[in-house]
Amino acid sequence: MKKSVLKSMLSSLLIISGFAYSNLSVNATAGYAYSMGGLTTSVQQIIDSANNWALCGYSSYYNTDITYSYLSNSSVLNSSVVYMSGPGSPTQVKLENSLYFTSGSCNGTTDVGVSNYTLSQSKLYVFNASSTASGTTNICTVTRNHGAKAVIGWVGGISVNDSTKWEERFQYKCRNGYTISAAMDYADSFFDYDYSSYIKNHLVYGNWSQTLTWSGSSSIGDEQDRGVDDREVPIDEIKCTYDNIDYDVISDVISAYDSDFDMSDYEVSVTPTSKDNTSFVIDVTKKVGDFSTSSGYTFIFHDEKTDVMYDNTIDSRNEFGGLSEKSVKASISEREAYRTVAESKDEGYYIIDQSVTKYCDLETGKFYNKVYTECKEIAGECCYSYSTFVPIT
Repeated sequence: MKKSVLKSMLSSLLIISGFAYSNLSVNATAGYAYSMGGLTTSVQQIIDSANNWALCGYSSYYNTDITYSYLSNSSVLNSSVVYMSGPGSPTQVKLENSLYFTSGSCNGTTDVGVSNYTLSQSKLYVFNASSTASGTTNICTVTRNHGAKAVIGWVGGISVNDSTKWEERFQYKCRNGYTISAAMDYADSFFDYDYSSYIKNHLVYGNWSQTLTWSGSSSIGDEQDRGVDDREVPIDEIKCTYDNIDYDVISDVISAYDSDFDMSDYEVSVTPTSKDNTSFVIDVTKKVGDFSTSSGYTFIFHDEKTDVMYDNTIDSRNEFGGLSEKSVKASISEREAYRTVAESKDEGYYIIDQSVTKYCDLETGKFYNKVYTECKEIAGECCYSYSTFVPIT
């Protein structure tokens, strides 16, 4: 499916063109945005991405039925913003029709290599795919070296559900004039991801202090961003390093805000978000017995310091009795959960990793085995991940 999203706004509503993008003769590159994918994400998610770039002021296009001539078109690849979503590896992103965007060279049939292009007009590339920022040299670093001003990728596997949520939040801030760094922080500040430590384990190469709104646009943004987040809690500045977190200080800060806080009821994860580990995210997650939740607190560090805490707690009125019994049932049903999830993998892929986390939905009071599954191409290197919630009865 190939469509164009025309940058036209009336009463702050985006008007989407319904005609097909039928030729490749795009003369201008600056001021254009292209969103591609659909193998692991829904077509609607790709359309939403294109809509958001249009709200940044770009002439925005999306494509979920990509051809080699389209992907190899220099006017597409050298546009202001390029967003690709699909299975990934350190050297490539898999797109529709068995096409790959790679860190190497073009082969004329299946591989379009960034090494054949100069990306002098590109403000941002987003590789919304697993492992694209893994290793010292990867598709992100090569894309940056060929001219893109900023490139975002992920170090490990990322759940399809999580990547959709993260991208929407990131683009929301971008379209309201925030820097790439501030937009990423906003997306990282939330707690309702299936696997927070995976989706927040991203890297940006290049200039993350730039904004993405297109100066050639007369109408940018779909609403006035208030700049106020009710979850933000100002705190006295904390300083610590990624390798030496002072958990007592973290506990004291939360306790000063929440007198009922007890660190023994929580688990802490620390996720790096920069190559030198001076930027990182600390998530403090509420536990219900052996079960993890989507409630807790988030701290986002830059230059090894922060002065803001995000309150992502959920006020649950549910009573949780019989937790030991629930935990035993969860353990007993793990094998069945693995089997159920294995049946849903895509054809042409095999499972390379699975893990189970006991999970409690505080809002509904229901318990689940949350299964993380990573799949790899049978005849390739690209991987994708997904999460499944299997009820514990």
